[in-house]
Amino acid sequence: MHTRLVLSVLAAAPMLATVVQPASAQTTPAPHPFVIHGQVGLTFGGPTGALFGAGAGINLPAVPGLTIFGEFGKLTNVMNSELQDLVEDLVELEELEEFTDDFEFEVLLPTTYGFGGARYNVTPNAPVAVFVEGGVGFARVKAEVTLVIEGEDFSEAFGDFLEAQGATATTTEPLIVVGGGVMWPVTPTASIAAGLRINHIADSGGITKPSVYVGVVWRP
Repeated sequence: MHTRLVLSVLAAAPMLATVVQPASAQTTPAPHPFVIHGQVGLTFGGPTGALFGAGAGINLPAVPGLTIFGEFGKLTNVMNSELQDLVEDLVELEELEEFTDDFEFEVLLPTTYGFGGARYNVTPNAPVAVFVEGGVGFARVKAEVTLVIEGEDFSEAFGDFLEAQGATATTTEPLIVVGGGVMWPVTPTASIAAGLRINHIADSGGITKPSVYVGVVWRP
């Protein structure tokens, strides 16, 4: 009887070993390929503005470190230094100074955007990932003009005048984005990212607006 018991235990041992194997020998599930991200930031290179964006993408298993993603967001003002100088020159015209000393003229260019792009981790084995990114898409730029003369707001009337002259207050132009940054893992599924981007709106004159941002990257 004891002999049969010993033989039964020996026969069951291989199956037991497959069940109670060390954690290092168990199969680690593959990371989820989907990625969601969101960020906030500031634009500079002229009047500062705010940046809000969010997107989603997928990690490509065939190319470790490469993420293909889409992003939508808003830049509250893409007015750059060159355009701001033109506005300031207009305000300082002698004809306007002779007309009145109480004159306010301001132009903002809030922009909604969307683009498809790629992000590549150039340090896949480092505790802090360094990445480069880029993409192409669209930028919908809206001109918001403030015109106040001697305390009276003529902004709406001036906008109507521009439209009557064929000047479109809203336009959609190609957008090119390039940049890079770093990413710190804080949990197995979430990371904090910080980066720098160059946003180029390819209209007839071209508007280049740099931005810095911080955000969260989440792998559900």
